[in-house]
Amino acid sequence: MERGKLTRAVEILDNLLHKDSRNVPALLLRARAHEGLQDPGSARKDYSSVIEFDPKNVEAWEARGKLLAGLKEYDAAVSDLKKASELSAKKASLICDIGMIHFFKRDFDKARQAFDKATSLNKREESAYFGRWGIFVEKGQYDAAVLEMDRLLKIDPKNALGYFRRGIAHFNTRNPKQAVQDFSRALALHNALSFIYRYRAAAYRAINEPAKALIDYQRAFEVDPTDFSLLVEEGVVLMMMGRDLEAHHRLSESILLDQDNPMPYIYRADLNIRLGNLFDALRDLDRALDLVPKEAGLLVKRAEIFKKMGRKDKALADLNVAVEVAPDYPEAWILRGSLYFNAEQLERAISDLKKAIKLAPDDPRGYQLLAQAFLTKGDTIRAMKMVDQALSKESSFVAAYITRGDIHIANSQIDMAVEAYSMALNTDPNSFPARYKRAKLYAQLNKWKLAVDDLNVAANANPYHGEVYRLRALCYEKLGNTEKAQADHWKARVFANR
Repeated sequence: MERGKLTRAVEILDNLLHKDSRNVPALLLRARAHEGLQDPGSARKDYSSVIEFDPKNVEAWEARGKLLAGLKEYDAAVSDLKKASELSAKKASLICDIGMIHFFKRDFDKARQAFDKATSLNKREESAYFGRWGIFVEKGQYDAAVLEMDRLLKIDPKNALGYFRRGIAHFNTRNPKQAVQDFSRALALHNALSFIYRYRAAAYRAINEPAKALIDYQRAFEVDPTDFSLLVEEGVVLMMMGRDLEAHHRLSESILLDQDNPMPYIYRADLNIRLGNLFDALRDLDRALDLVPKEAGLLVKRAEIFKKMGRKDKALADLNVAVEVAPDYPEAWILRGSLYFNAEQLERAISDLKKAIKLAPDDPRGYQLLAQAFLTKGDTIRAMKMVDQALSKESSFVAAYITRGDIHIANSQIDMAVEAYSMALNTDPNSFPARYKRAKLYAQLNKWKLAVDDLNVAANANPYHGEVYRLRALCYEKLGNTEKAQADHWKARVFANR
């Protein structure tokens, strides 16, 4: 049995028990072998025989109880373990086993009673602390989970699993820095706990230390090279670090090794979108949706690509399915509302955006888009109210300042429009819409030099926008720079309608 040759062990024990069917040590040993061979029926039979021949055999009661718990025969398991605890000197440990059965049944009150009783019998019984920690985690009471591990670590300051569990609780209280410290302490105490590398990597990501996260994911994969999800995590971290080609390679590698996992397709789609490879992103999302059909988040993501590609019909088709399968998912309503911005479907846009605001009242995007819809209807008063709402949710929301500028233009308030676009640029100096729109106003005000300054930045941000060059050519003409004006007229023709 120590060599793992369980079938041979059973054969030897069969011969022995054929000669003496009441041989308790042989029955116990054969039951253990049957468990190792994934034969719970035979193991149960042998444990029952031991109990029949030796009713006070604690090992048999305990082993059969744990076996029954694994078979989800919880009531019978509790009965056996209670009998074992009555006969055993290690009552606290067995009471914890009973508590864990109640925990698996999600009867947390009875589980807590068992764990508390175990601690009263033996305050160093770590399973009781771990059990109470598990209850707190299941209930989302992470601060209480931290305190529970504090109590254990006060008694046993070298308990590696105590630090690990406290790290998880700290991570869930949004204290990833403390989580890193706890995971590191656990590894220092017991470096064989290699599964902790994965958790510490997630904590490093949360405190924006991707290089350290990458090292930990690589360590975790070295320990378990069959866990291909770790390659996905490596790819995500490489994306965080801006190492896009390496990220693409790692995600592609994980897809080759596990083609039925949708996550690498999803992340690779995000990477392809960032790299401007929209068709590749589309193929990745198609595959992901083959694996998880009608997943609202993926449908919205694919609809966003279709929108960028000008395929509004396909975008709407995806979004119609998304709002049907996940009617409480605000992203779908926001995007569909933005696609209805035309005279024929403006009321549908307003309806969708109101629904999005109801679902996500703290998201500024719904208010800003609704402001645009009201502006399109010519209702500048309600449009401005919505912009104010958006900025009350996020005072640095660039799109809201741009929409405010558009409203001022509609009201012929040019100076106020310039101020609004300037507010947008104070937050995001690279905002193309704000630069281009302010440049147009400067030109309208005959401030040709200021207009050129904005158009230079706009041209760097979007070098294929023909209207930028057309307007800059006009400004150069007003400034008397014929050579630059001619060059921009030529670029305007080349990039017309882009």
